[in-house]
Amino acid sequence: MRGGPHSRVLVATLVVVSACTAGTTSPDPEPSTTTASPTSTTTTTEVPLPDAPAGLILHNGQILTVDQDFTIARAVAITDGDIVAVGTSEELMALAGPDTLVIDVDGRTVMPGFVDPHTHHLQNAAPDLDGMRDGIAFMLDGGTTTSGAPTVFPDELEAYRTLDAAGDL
Repeated sequence: MRGGPHSRVLVATLVVVSACTAGTTSPDPEPSTTTASPTSTTTTTEVPLPDAPAGLILHNGQILTVDQDFTIARAVAITDGDIVAVGTSEELMALAGPDTLVIDVDGRTVMPGFVDPHTHHLQNAAPDLDGMRDGIAFMLDGGTTTSGAPTVFPDELEAYRTLDAAGDL
C-alpha cells in the first residue's frame, strides 16, 4: 500500500485499534526498543531511521510489531502508508517534520490490522458498489484491513475490478 486512498486503511486501523485499549496506563519511558520473549526481555539500541520526515507518528504507546521476537516498541512512523520505523518515542519524534501528523496514543496498544481470509461480507453486497463500499468501511471500522472471498462470480469480479480501479478496494 503506497499513498492515495490506501493510506487511510493503515491509519484508520492503527487509530481504531489503539482506541480499543483506552484506559490503559502509559508505558514507562525506555531508552530503546524492547524485545520480549517468554523468558526474558532484551533491549536493542540501534534503530535505522529514514532520511525524510514521516507522514504520521504514533508515540507513547505499546506498538506490537508481531515480529518473530515479539518486539514491543513505543512509537511507529508511517509514510505513504508504509511503516518506515519503530522505536522509542524520543527516537521517532526526531522524524517529525512540519507536515507530520503526530498522535500521542496515551499508552494504548497499537497492532497491525486484522486479516479475515474467508468472508462473504462483500459478496453479499456485490455487485452493488455502494453496498460494497459500506462493507469495506464497516470492516475498517472494526480493524479488519484485509479480507478474502472464497469464491467470486463474474458479476462480483467486475464489481471488485471497478472498486479497485477507483481506489476503493
